Amino acid sequence: MMNYPGERLLEAQLEHYQQWYEQARELHDRGYYDEALIYYDKALEYQPDDYWVWYHRGGVLEKMRCYGEALESYHKALQINSHSYWPWYEMGCIALEELQEYERAIAYFQSALEIRPEDYWSYYKQGEAWRKSKHYEDAIACFEKALTIRSDDFWSIYRQGDVYQEIGNLEQALCFYERALHIKPNDCWSWYQRGNILQKQGYLYAAISSYRRALEFDFENDIFWYEQAVCYTLLGDINGAIRTLEQAIFLIPDKYITLVESKIIFAKMREKEEFKNFLQTAKNLLSSPKNQ
Repeated sequence: MMNYPGERLLEAQLEHYQQWYEQARELHDRGYYDEALIYYDKALEYQPDDYWVWYHRGGVLEKMRCYGEALESYHKALQINSHSYWPWYEMGCIALEELQEYERAIAYFQSALEIRPEDYWSYYKQGEAWRKSKHYEDAIACFEKALTIRSDDFWSIYRQGDVYQEIGNLEQALCFYERALHIKPNDCWSWYQRGNILQKQGYLYAAISSYRRALEFDFENDIFWYEQAVCYTLLGDINGAIRTLEQAIFLIPDKYITLVESKIIFAKMREKEEFKNFLQTAKNLLSSPKNQ
């Protein structure tokens, strides 16, 4: 059967499109994002209204940290298929995590939820956008909705601990961090946040114990050592304060020497001869030639 010139041209265009698109996907998957973008653009020369090319092109631009262009590409994909969930979700993540444009993120996730009303991640991410914009009741409502979909999810529980800590409801915050630890008992940051709450409530030995648990899972985290030192200082335990500050200073010398010299919480400790000697030794070590 004879092919007419128009049919042959269309077949050639489809063949060229497929070649450029497949090579773009391979480059994309292998992490060659600059090259993948060139190939996606070549594919668009042959099929300018292809949803998947615009969508994957947005993904490449996102990985290249070209967030404005990524949003434009996702929007273009939505002009072709407005009922697709993924561009809305990806745009929400960019607005939330990269641009810190929380109202915009909320709107994007809401559009995603209109397409997938039982989507856990869109509720969770929208809750994060509400939390970061300090709309705490809305944040809690989103996290709770997420938990109706995934009842034992660590992140929606942990973030509610953050919300209650930020609004000063320490008892509720503690409950949520402990719930999070029932799900992930080896999560260092839940132990750390639990320690912070206990410290604020005045349960200093319990706070130290919690920070120690955090260190079991991240021994070289300077802040876990430092917060123990704060607790020991509040208890008037100079040996405990020095022992834990030594570790924090070893990890980040400049930061913690400055804090110890300036923070009012260490004022009484700085009056003690043993503490003065410790601090001077730390400063001497920092200024020694091998540390320059």
